[in-house]
Amino acid sequence: MDPRLEVKRLFKVTPNKAFKTDSQRLAFSAYFGVSVYVTMV
Repeated sequence: MDPRLEVKRLFKVTPNKAFKTDSQRLAFSAYFGVSVYVTMV
């Protein structure tokens, strides 16, 4: 299972719009962190 796809799926099903802008920042941070981690491994 690709963690990046999982993150995308999690934020796609989030219904709350107010939560969305915050979660986009979080998703970006998570995505960036995972990308760096995958690159190092």
